[in-house]
Amino acid sequence: MQAPIALQPQPQSAAASGAQDIFINAHLLGPGGKATVPPAFQQQLNFSKSHRGKGAVETYIQNLTQARERLVGLLSSSKGTSEESVDAACAEYSSHLLGLINEPSTDAGAGSRVAGNSRLRRMVAFAWQDALVASGQVQMADSVFELASLLVAVAIWKMQKAAAICHEGGATGVDSSAAAQAFKLLRSAAGMLQCVLESCLPHLFGGCPSLDCNPQVVAGLRDACLADAQSLTVLRAIRKGNAPGLVAGLAADTGSLYTAAENGFRAGAAQAGPVASHKLAAYCTYKAVTFNATALAFTGLTELGDGRGGAAVKCTQAAQAQSGAMREASQAFDSAPPVSTPTEHGPFDQNLQQTCARLASMAKQENDRVHFQHIPTELPALAQPKRLTALQPFELPLATVDASALEALTAAPPAPSQPAPVMSPAIPLQAQQPAAGPSLGIQPKEQATLRRLRLIHWHCSPQTAKN
Repeated sequence: MQAPIALQPQPQSAAASGAQDIFINAHLLGPGGKATVPPAFQQQLNFSKSHRGKGAVETYIQNLTQARERLVGLLSSSKGTSEESVDAACAEYSSHLLGLINEPSTDAGAGSRVAGNSRLRRMVAFAWQDALVASGQVQMADSVFELASLLVAVAIWKMQKAAAICHEGGATGVDSSAAAQAFKLLRSAAGMLQCVLESCLPHLFGGCPSLDCNPQVVAGLRDACLADAQSLTVLRAIRKGNAPGLVAGLAADTGSLYTAAENGFRAGAAQAGPVASHKLAAYCTYKAVTFNATALAFTGLTELGDGRGGAAVKCTQAAQAQSGAMREASQAFDSAPPVSTPTEHGPFDQNLQQTCARLASMAKQENDRVHFQHIPTELPALAQPKRLTALQPFELPLATVDASALEALTAAPPAPSQPAPVMSPAIPLQAQQPAAGPSLGIQPKEQATLRRLRLIHWHCSPQTAKN
């Protein structure tokens, strides 16, 4: 049987057809960026009195400060910034930061280099804004919190970059090269988020107020990345005229991924209360409805190809009936702060809605003319979900810290064992301080007092007396 017209590669613009390329009308959401306050490395780490290690400590602090400033500066905009430069800056800062997280002799084993056993881990306070919170920042004196937050921030930047690439296509759509770039960014972001889940969050479980360090939220972001990546695969499969069973299975799995992401975001928003942002959850609801309808439509086309005209009409009409739910979900997404406009996803909506309508019309006409089958009251078994998208595994870099710097820092008066983390669920953004200013929430006089107390604690400890 000849392939139905709806599955034939659809006409492109003159430029596209001349280049033998495939253009798709994709729409992705780039979450809001994570604002942060410069930590006071100089004030909170420069307590070593060892003359022998003083130079190494100062170099280490300078490397930490400059590497963080470089990374945060690159994350401030996705336009004109390459993924390679962000990855390099992330690796550089992470390699320095691991010196505050792990003891120099730590062998964390395969798959993870986060041990969290360094006495320096809780010496510096860090502050980040959560992606699911409309305002305010979370502050915590924990370098593992800093590592988890920066990896989430880089992953969100990659999501923003992928969304910007697809948005540039406008009504014409994006070509294969642009779609492949967005696909790669989303897989990479999902891998970083999986690293946060496996390597960082076990050290923060139950002791971190940040929603971005909530396992359900991080898993939701990961699933949203995978869903967005696979949505590009679905759109390309439709334009290429791939087998309807493949398209239906991919669309069904994409809808399931969006639903899983939505559940994670809803759980996080419930914890945040009135300051929660519901944009990400609304986006996933909208996309889940859209791709579930697409799965129905192409399941119907599969039924039609197998000679079951009545079942095909049932599926395609059910898909077309979802258009109202798609409009309601898209309106809820647009109205959720920050407000967006329908024009941003208009070509994407129109393309899939027209596809569903065309398949419903074709199924009815063929059943009326060829099969003459009764339309069943129940939907037939839907296509089995198929996944062709996997995350790109991410590995943390090796720590690159001068051993003499860590030796000098750890030889100085240590912090009290298992100190209570410094936490604040809502620090106003306008309270940000420059990198050279006082540390977050700790004034210079208080820092001097804290150092004196640590010195007394060190001299009076039994271990020091034995030495």
